Amino acid sequence: MAGEFSSHDRWREVTYDVGAVTVPVGPAGADELEILESTMASLAATDPADLPDEEKARRLRVLERIDAIEAAVRGPLLEAFDSRDCSVADGQRTTRTWLVHCTRVTRGQAAEHKAVQTLARDHPVLRAALAEGWVLTKSEALQLAKWTRTIPDDYRDEAEEIVVTAARAGAGELRLPACPPTSVSAVLTLAPRCSPWRLRTELAALRLASRRVAAGSACGAQVAA
Repeated sequence: MAGEFSSHDRWREVTYDVGAVTVPVGPAGADELEILESTMASLAATDPADLPDEEKARRLRVLERIDAIEAAVRGPLLEAFDSRDCSVADGQRTTRTWLVHCTRVTRGQAAEHKAVQTLARDHPVLRAALAEGWVLTKSEALQLAKWTRTIPDDYRDEAEEIVVTAARAGAGELRLPACPPTSVSAVLTLAPRCSPWRLRTELAALRLASRRVAAGSACGAQVAA
């Protein structure tokens, strides 16, 4: 019928250019998640083989940042969903089973989503870093949460602030101001003069530094090759 348009056409009403890609942004007042879905669909329609190599690498890096921000959105949303027992409305007793049966993710993926929920609830500092996109990747934040979860609640936020501050400094400068370690054995020698939570913080920062340095070396080796 005249005047009708599909949801796909709706997103073609307003667009803007990002590099070589026209990104649909939809009409004013459109739901942000619909805009996000439409934008990702537009990117998925692009043949990556036609992109310059530098653009392929840039997009992969940007997608990791988006993944981090997405986790910062998903965690509090799941926590709010869980606290209200919203799964019951769909006949599911728990949020975990709701994820499996209503969003069709695997049990393993549901477990990761629940870990992101726990991170948002118990590790607000890490969640805030995720929301910035570039400070921590989702996998780094989840690993840090495992490393710091044994730190008492009274000290955990401070400990994670230390690690996040170190992460902001970059892989080459991931050192802590009070007792900067150079190896795991060096960290262990700090036990007599560092509290247990501080020691675990040092270890967490060292492990993160080691991961990033190793990743950077591997990436550099690939570029050199």
